[in-house]
Amino acid sequence: MNWKPLVFPLIAMGCLASCQGAPEPISSFSSEEPPMKYSNPIIASDCPDPSVVRDGSNLYLFGTSGRVYKIESFQEGAYQLPDVLRSIPWGASSRNIWAPDVYRVGDHWNYYYSNSVWGGEDTAGIGVMTSLSLEGPWVDKGKIFTGEEIGVANSIDPVVIEEGGHIYMAWGSFRGIFLIELNEDGTALKNPETARKEKILIAGIVGNWNGATYEGSYIRKIGDYFYYFGSQGTCCAGSNSTYHVKVARSKSLFGPYLDSQGVDMLGENRGELVIKGDQNVAGPGHMSLLEDDNHDWWMFYHGYDKNNPLGRMVFMDKLLWDDNGFPYVVSRKPSFHKTLNAPVLKPAGNGEEN
Repeated sequence: MNWKPLVFPLIAMGCLASCQGAPEPISSFSSEEPPMKYSNPIIASDCPDPSVVRDGSNLYLFGTSGRVYKIESFQEGAYQLPDVLRSIPWGASSRNIWAPDVYRVGDHWNYYYSNSVWGGEDTAGIGVMTSLSLEGPWVDKGKIFTGEEIGVANSIDPVVIEEGGHIYMAWGSFRGIFLIELNEDGTALKNPETARKEKILIAGIVGNWNGATYEGSYIRKIGDYFYYFGSQGTCCAGSNSTYHVKVARSKSLFGPYLDSQGVDMLGENRGELVIKGDQNVAGPGHMSLLEDDNHDWWMFYHGYDKNNPLGRMVFMDKLLWDDNGFPYVVSRKPSFHKTLNAPVLKPAGNGEEN
C-alpha cells in the first residue's frame, strides 16, 4: 500500500511511569526492551474525532472524512492508509463520514459512521460498514436509523459497547445522549419497530441545541464502573475552540451516570473535568480509549495546535485517577511537544479492540 509517513516524534528509551490512584491494582511491566517514547501531537494533520482500535500489537486510528492511520510501532510512527469508502447511498450527504466508531463483533469489524451535513440536525443518521480486516475493503450495510426514524435530533457520534452478551449503541449531539440495543451482529437495531420508545436518555437534555451539554460520547467499563465521557463546548473554531471532556460513572450501563458529588449527567455542565485547552492546544475532545498491556488506559483525542491551527490533530495522553476514582490527564490539559513514555503494546498482544 502507498502509506504516507507522518511527523510522529519518538525515542526508544526510558522507563514507563505507573498509573497513579487507579481503581484497581495495576500490574508492573518489566522487559529487557525499554518502552517507546512519544510526543504530541501524534498525528500532525487533520484527523478529527479519532476512534482508536487495537489489532494484535498494531493500532488503527479512524477519523472523520474516512481517514485511517496505522501505528505498527512507536519507533516507526503513524502511516496513513487509504480512506474508508466515502460514497454513501442514503441520507443527507453522499460523501460525508463523520465521527466513526470501530468495534469488533465475532470475526468481523463494524465501522459505525455518522451521515450529516453542517446544519443538518433534522436529517442526520447513523450507518455501518463491515470488513474482515481493519484495512478493508469495507462493505456498506447502509443506515441503522435516521434521527427522524428514532426520534433523536442530531443523530451523530455513535459509540458501541457490549454488556451481558448484548450490543448497545450510545449516540447524540447537544440534543440528548441516548442508548439503544443493536442486533446480534451489531448491524441493525434489535427492535426497529419499538426502538423509538425503548431508547434511554443517559446524558444531556432533550430540546434545542445546547453546547453546555454533550456530544462525542464514549463509554467503557473499567473495574466495577461504566465511565461515560462526553465533550462540551465548540469543537471546530480553530484557536477559539472551547471543547473539553467531562466524565461520570455508573454501576450500570443504563445509568444513572454520576459525578463525585452524586449529580447525574442529565443536565448542563455536569461531570468531572478530564481535560481542557490551554495556551498551546485549543479544543481537546471527542476521544476514545485504549488499554495497554500494562493495564494503563490512554485517551486519544483531537485538538488544535494554537501556533498552527490548520486542522484538528490527534493527541494521546495517559489517564490518571483521582482519590474518588475518576480519570483525568496530568494537569487536566494536553501534553504538548514533551517526550513521554508510550503505551506498552507487546508483540504477542491478544488483539484487544477499542
